[in-house]
Amino acid sequence: MKTTQNFWLTRLFFIRGLGLLYVIIGGILAAQGPDLIGPTGLTPVKDLVEKFASQGQWSPLIQKFPSLLFYDSSNLTLYCMAATFVIFGLVMIMGFANSFMLVVLWGLQLSLVNGAGLFWGFGWETMMLEMTLLSVFIVHPWRLNLLSPKSPTPHYLMFLPLLWMLFRLLLGAGLIKVRGDDCWLDLTCMQYYYQTQPNPHFLSWYYHQLPDWFHRIEVLATHFFELVVPVCFLLPLFFADWGLFAF
Repeated sequence: MKTTQNFWLTRLFFIRGLGLLYVIIGGILAAQGPDLIGPTGLTPVKDLVEKFASQGQWSPLIQKFPSLLFYDSSNLTLYCMAATFVIFGLVMIMGFANSFMLVVLWGLQLSLVNGAGLFWGFGWETMMLEMTLLSVFIVHPWRLNLLSPKSPTPHYLMFLPLLWMLFRLLLGAGLIKVRGDDCWLDLTCMQYYYQTQPNPHFLSWYYHQLPDWFHRIEVLATHFFELVVPVCFLLPLFFADWGLFAF
């Protein structure tokens, strides 16, 4: 199986995409962090720390939920974390990354997930933790350059955990739909989805006006992309060229 150049390009696009996500994370933290979890925010981290400290639970808190924010959650710290996310993310977008950078990003993201509570405790934040940690094994420990096809490329098995994560994400999303509501089986979910979606956009009203047959095709397409395509993500393990079909 020839994997060197194919997986070099895969790694380059993946790391750039991961970098873009961290730029977004940093921007959100800078814009909303102080107002949400800062000293005068809606749910200040310092209040949680003081509560556990007064109950003598400081050590168990740190052991179970390690976070830099438990030591300092000032606005300056939040802005420094945000700046690190953005700077490292931009470097990754330019095609430069190593294990050290990813471990730093993972540690900061872990601090947010463990320390920020309600506002940073959703599923995608923990997925970022898993994805970042798994990415450590596909880059060089200290070399930065990923732009050259001659840069060292890890064995293709190092990508297996990432492929497995992507497989679980999409397949799980598809299965929970099928098991959770009959409208996904009778193909009627999209007939009212645009009226009830949590964050409608300016095109939602127009999409809702589309004919019934089109909405049924939308549901079928969702089943295809979430129940069939994920299986193709594992094809590179057996058929190097066929795996490109899924992407």
